Amino acid sequence: MGKRVPGNSKKKKHSPVNNYKTNKMEKLNILWTSNDKDTFKHMIAMYSLNAMKSGWWDAINIIIWGGSTRLSGEDAEVQKELQKLIENGVTVEE
Repeated sequence: MGKRVPGNSKKKKHSPVNNYKTNKMEKLNILWTSNDKDTFKHMIAMYSLNAMKSGWWDAINIIIWGGSTRLSGEDAEVQKELQKLIENGVTVEE
């Protein structure tokens, strides 16, 4: 192999979460575990929707886990809000 020349080394490829050129983040996964409806409405849903509309992230995914499973399956208002998020580009998975 040849000698390394200072300043001529290959840059390592990496997948940064933050694109330093645009300050735009690539993907956000939100692990929603709370069965508290207010937490969903005023944190999970509000941030997800505003972040998508504002373009802060390329992709947002909400993972329903634990106590949020029952809330999302039984509460019509929460289901309506989840549908609104999906229509705005947020993905939701259980």
